Amino acid sequence: MEMRAVYAECLAEMMEKDRHVCVLDADLAKASGTLALYKKFPKQMFDCGVAEQNMASIAAGLSSYGFKPYIESFTPFATRRICDQIAIAISYAKQNVKVVGT
Repeated sequence: MEMRAVYAECLAEMMEKDRHVCVLDADLAKASGTLALYKKFPKQMFDCGVAEQNMASIAAGLSSYGFKPYIESFTPFATRRICDQIAIAISYAKQNVKVVGT
């Protein structure tokens, strides 16, 4: 089974159990395997476009309100491109955000 299929399946299970679990992606739902989740969980899925830095900041804000966001993008953009946001908005602020690189 592909990593993205397992990832989407795990997310679906978590989202069914907890409405605070949400996913933010950088216009890559098809590539990451989460496209079907938009139909099943429309209020828990957010397409942030090709704007990973903004996506990380949005996730930090959602986390500060009790949501449990997962952010996803291609690995170089989910790590290197958003280093400052991970360091300041997520880590330093102790926000519950999971970063997934595909």
